[in-house]
Amino acid sequence: MYRFGIDIGGTKIAAIMIEATSEKVCFEKTVATPDHYEGLCKAIIAMVKEIDSAFYPFTIGIAHPGSCCPKTGKMRNSNRLWLNDESFIADLEQALGQNIRSSNDGNCFVLSEAMNGAAKDHKVVFGATLGTGLGGGLVVDKKLNHGRNLIGAEWGHIAMPWVEAHELPGPACYCGLHNCLESHLSGTGLARAYEQQFQKTASAKEIVALYHQQDDQAIAIMDQYLHHVARAFAMVINLIDPDAIVLGGGLSHFTPIYQKVPALWQKYLFCPSKVDTPLLCAQYGSDSGKRGAAWLWPKTKN
Repeated sequence: MYRFGIDIGGTKIAAIMIEATSEKVCFEKTVATPDHYEGLCKAIIAMVKEIDSAFYPFTIGIAHPGSCCPKTGKMRNSNRLWLNDESFIADLEQALGQNIRSSNDGNCFVLSEAMNGAAKDHKVVFGATLGTGLGGGLVVDKKLNHGRNLIGAEWGHIAMPWVEAHELPGPACYCGLHNCLESHLSGTGLARAYEQQFQKTASAKEIVALYHQQDDQAIAIMDQYLHHVARAFAMVINLIDPDAIVLGGGLSHFTPIYQKVPALWQKYLFCPSKVDTPLLCAQYGSDSGKRGAAWLWPKTKN
């Protein structure tokens, strides 16, 4: 038995084939993500057809942006707007003649890290992807907590807590609200804040590079970013009190997060003593999405 995991990213579709018992990686492939629905379906079908004679039998798991509505089976909340309202999984199942399990890409990330990654030794794991967007997921006893409506751990669209007067109403979010965590903690949000405050355009990666070059403006914006991250995770700890928090995405490689945020979040915690919640960097990094997709099917017994 094999597990085929597919992760649909903004620029690429990454796939992995894992042998279920040994957990050996047998195949990997990456293709560019098409910019329309029909192209996306064709690309995934082609990936599966390429390997269906070499590895059999195999399960298919897909990590995607947004979620699949449990009532209609149609996609929603995807930042790839052309994917919304499509019967994505049903269309693929019909084309491939095989059942598929799918979940939000943030969920798949944390499942991977909780199964055999950085948080494998912890029972309750909250995961966050600090990338172009902001993803989240919650795993308890190696199982995803999707929630009744399949929107569990969608923390990117919770408002920034403990806001100060100058932060209101906050940046507009594509979801239609203001001051969402994604608007602050994502790489896109960081770049927006930098441009707004200093009238300069730079990507999140460029801002981090400037920070390490001791640029005063980059230091100021990254200090603000760290305080925002601390507030957001303090809310998570107050609500869930996980055994560990694991980070992925491009900004997870910004090492001051691990050095400074645990000290900063203490101010906002409903706990008189210092908490010892581990803040971990993902072991598998950008590979966690496809690995987590492969783990959406239950682990087989030897």
